Amino acid sequence: NENGLAGAACKECPAGYHRTSQRSIDGSSGAAQGASSYGCTACSVGRYVSYKGASQVTHCKACDPGFYADNPGTGVCTSCAKGRFMAGGRAASQNTADCQACPGGTYNDERARTGACKICASGRFRATVAATAPADCESCPAGFYQDNRKNTACIECPAGRLQQSDAEAQTTLTDCEKCAPGFWSAAVARVQSAGVNGTSRLKCVD
Repeated sequence: NENGLAGAACKECPAGYHRTSQRSIDGSSGAAQGASSYGCTACSVGRYVSYKGASQVTHCKACDPGFYADNPGTGVCTSCAKGRFMAGGRAASQNTADCQACPGGTYNDERARTGACKICASGRFRATVAATAPADCESCPAGFYQDNRKNTACIECPAGRLQQSDAEAQTTLTDCEKCAPGFWSAAVARVQSAGVNGTSRLKCVD
């Protein structure tokens, strides 16, 4: 033929590659391995082409926000995992480091999330990063409350107040009940056994 390669079968460049010359020969059964030796060039990191036969470098598109390609010759970009996000709608991301861990007090239960992670509700907290589900936002235990969202810890009920031991996910200071008149407590995060009724459960004593 024109290239003096009689008997060689001309093939399309594989996905993840584009043609750089007229000499595109199947030296590897259409696989990516060895494609660069036969007139095909890999799309650069952060870019991809999902189909075979790309004829020019402009066919290599930037990965969408929330996705990355950390190797050249990519046919499909990889999505950021749950518990992570990609800030600023960034495109053409080159590695998994662009997928940032959700900070404490937040979570993400979706893949390929862009923008901020979802926020833990009041009465709940998340101390560590990269939470992947709403359930990872733990309820404030008895003796504590949290009146804000997106928190990494709960607030102790102050001295002179208490909660029953079955209390959880309390959201305001008023959920920490005041000691009954004539009683006091110097302890913080004080808990009264559940099931004690009437004013007797408010008799805070140390």
